[in-house]
Amino acid sequence: MQRFIKGLLCLLVSFQTFSSITYAKTLKIQLITWRGITPAEEGFKEQLKTLGYKVEYQHYDANQVRADVSKFLRDNKGKLQSDFDYIYTFGTTLSKMTKKLLSNKTPHIFNIVTSPVDAGLVDSMEKPGGNISGTTNISKLSTQVENALKILKFKKLGIIYNPQEKNSKICKSTLTDLGKAHSFSVTGIRLPPNKNDLSKNLNKAISKNKDIDAMFIPSDSFIAANAGAVLDKLNTEKITTIGAIEKLIKAGALLGTVTDYKTLGKLTADIIHRHQKGEKLGEIPVQKQGQAKIVVNKKTMQQLGSKIPAEFANKVDYIE
Repeated sequence: MQRFIKGLLCLLVSFQTFSSITYAKTLKIQLITWRGITPAEEGFKEQLKTLGYKVEYQHYDANQVRADVSKFLRDNKGKLQSDFDYIYTFGTTLSKMTKKLLSNKTPHIFNIVTSPVDAGLVDSMEKPGGNISGTTNISKLSTQVENALKILKFKKLGIIYNPQEKNSKICKSTLTDLGKAHSFSVTGIRLPPNKNDLSKNLNKAISKNKDIDAMFIPSDSFIAANAGAVLDKLNTEKITTIGAIEKLIKAGALLGTVTDYKTLGKLTADIIHRHQKGEKLGEIPVQKQGQAKIVVNKKTMQQLGSKIPAEFANKVDYIE
């Protein structure tokens, strides 16, 4: 019996040693971000550490300059295709550019992509195909609209969109279809990604669209990066705003049904874990947060003199 127990203990020690080696593997990951380290990357790193991985990160930030990204990708093509275990990209624009460069040679993990299928990143949400998978940041636009209609009344909805950002154009198209189903019209309001002319373009857009009931602000990198200026102006003009991501509500949008970037970062890390355990990357479904939340900016609500219907007052999260 003692010999049996001793042998069993040896097996357990061997298993634990094997497990620690497996999950303490050092990964080499290239981060390619659009606007610095966000909570998405924080969650990604935190989850990989929790799962037991040691990671050597290299980080390139585009600082929202597309031309610089193109140069970085061209100059580092060979390295990106051969020297890393994974390439991590933030957002649709970077993910599309990087996928084209990698040609499936390096496992590619994307995060914060609104419409991976429409953007051409994956074959389907269930089976991405190729050497890629990732996480979508958007709650269903239909859910966002339905929740907004429970709290706000609008018949004419504007949408500020960046004509150079595919996510914005997809959102505008989908919103137009939803408008037909929910009896509201949609007016597209172009906001070119020119920071120097931002104020002028905003003033022009507002003066031409004073009859809208509310404004939808999509998940767009240029608008998100300038969210403070955009929303300060819209709030000053007493325009009710619906934000597609939490950053926009924090910057001053009245409300939105949003996902949590840090949670999405952790889901992205879980994809790597599944891949390391033997699943084919292209067969791991695109991940999304299970339950989005309705968030209301209390300061904006007071500024606009808005009220949340009593039946929803305890069902929303408030940002002070």
